[in-house]
Amino acid sequence: MARGRLIGLAVAIACTCFAGSLLFRSASESELAEKPQGRKAMLAAEQKQVSLAEKLISKEGPIADQTEDKYVAAKSRLASLRSKLRDDTNVAKHLSIVEKQRAAGVSDAISDRKSAALAVTSQEATLKKAESLAKDARHYQRLARNERSSSETAEAQGLALQKPAAALLKDSQKLNDQSNLVLDQSHSSQAKALASLDLKLAQSLADRAAKGMARAKQDFASAIDDRKTALKDDEVASNRVMEAAKVSLQTNPEQSSLLRIQQGQLTGSKALQSILNIDTNSVGAAQEKLGESRKQVKLAKESEGDVARQILVLDKEAKALRAEIGAAEKEVLAAAKEHLLAARKYKSATLKSISAQSKIEAMREDEVRKLRSELASTKQSKEDAGQRYTRALQKIAKLNGHQTIMKVQIARLKLQLKEEEMRAHDYKAKNSKDQEVINNMQAQLDREDADLNEAKLKIADSSLGLAGGRGASRRSSRGREDDYHSRAQATIEAAKRAGSHHSYRNTLDLQRRRDDELSREEQAARRRAEREERKLKEAQSEVSRQLAKVTDVESNF
Repeated sequence: MARGRLIGLAVAIACTCFAGSLLFRSASESELAEKPQGRKAMLAAEQKQVSLAEKLISKEGPIADQTEDKYVAAKSRLASLRSKLRDDTNVAKHLSIVEKQRAAGVSDAISDRKSAALAVTSQEATLKKAESLAKDARHYQRLARNERSSSETAEAQGLALQKPAAALLKDSQKLNDQSNLVLDQSHSSQAKALASLDLKLAQSLADRAAKGMARAKQDFASAIDDRKTALKDDEVASNRVMEAAKVSLQTNPEQSSLLRIQQGQLTGSKALQSILNIDTNSVGAAQEKLGESRKQVKLAKESEGDVARQILVLDKEAKALRAEIGAAEKEVLAAAKEHLLAARKYKSATLKSISAQSKIEAMREDEVRKLRSELASTKQSKEDAGQRYTRALQKIAKLNGHQTIMKVQIARLKLQLKEEEMRAHDYKAKNSKDQEVINNMQAQLDREDADLNEAKLKIADSSLGLAGGRGASRRSSRGREDDYHSRAQATIEAAKRAGSHHSYRNTLDLQRRRDDELSREEQAARRRAEREERKLKEAQSEVSRQLAKVTDVESNF
């Protein structure tokens, strides 16, 4: 059975090598197969290979039997070595499990040590925080005592000032009453003078009494403020004590005295001292627990070291066994190679004869397959060429139609461009006419302004009674006088037609209205011109865009 497996393996390897040689020689053999003489030569060569393969089979058969015996002996020795290595491996696995358990114990001990260290840190932090809160509480208690003392002092000062101020006020009122009585009943100027001095003295006493009362009120207010501040400081100190108790209760929940402090049964310095004692004792207990955890970690590491030494001894034994197994595997491999070489030689001749017989049939099948593939590819190429020709004709017809449409659009856009140019020309002509009208109106307005100014001068001269003097001065320039009178007469006649020839104001209003009408007409004409100009520019830009599109289309075609 083992021999059969080896023979099968040798046959597979030989097939692989022979297939590679066939692929290497396929090009030259295909060239020879194209000629009848080449095919006959190939057939003769394959027959010679079959005869040589039979001779090799008869020679290599006994050698294959001997190599098979060597292979079986080497394989049995290798199996025994592997069994021994398997036993040592099982022992090593057991020891590795024990090592993992010990390592887990060490990690647990380290974790306990870390927990204990954290507990110590937490207790120390709690103690520090409690000490800080106790310090703040004592500080606020001391402030409260000082503020109470200062409030009592201020109250005493207020009382000390209040009594003399009340006596002064009473004396001033009495003196005031006496002075008023003397002023009312006495007719002596000296007595009234003395009474007035007494009134001033009474007023001075009243002012001093008022100042004393105000100072007493300030002292009382200061005392009240100090007492309020003392109450706030007492409240803050109590809150600090409660906070310290709360912080300590988080790490020491089993202490009943902390609950009493939170419930208000224990207060003041006793509560602070109780909190500090509890936190100090907790720190000591945590440090003791940390020491025990460190001892446990040390013992666990020592036990882990013993198991590690045992595993090291087994590793050395396993290395030695692996070296022996390696040597045995080399022997098995050498025997297998010898047996495989013999089987390969035995089977190579058989494969060569089989391949020589099948090669002729393969050559014929290849020729038929090539001819059929060439025929199918020729038909497919003909069909593809016909389809491409049909698609090309359709694309050409579509492009011709699209080109005709684009030519029509181009002609239409050119016509629109000419129309816009004609409109622009008409607009320019119209704009020049409007400008001429505006210029004429402006000239007329200037003439009317000159007439108005001369009329104003004429009316002003006539109203002031200076017409004679002006007439005498104008007799020296006769031509200017006639022109002036004609323009003034025209202005007066225009004022008469308006129904107010006796009013200079109405004449000015008439001229102002005419000026406003002319300015409005001029502004309207300018606005119309600007609108037409904007429309012309928009039309020209639109035509430019259309021409750009037409140019792009023509460049694409």
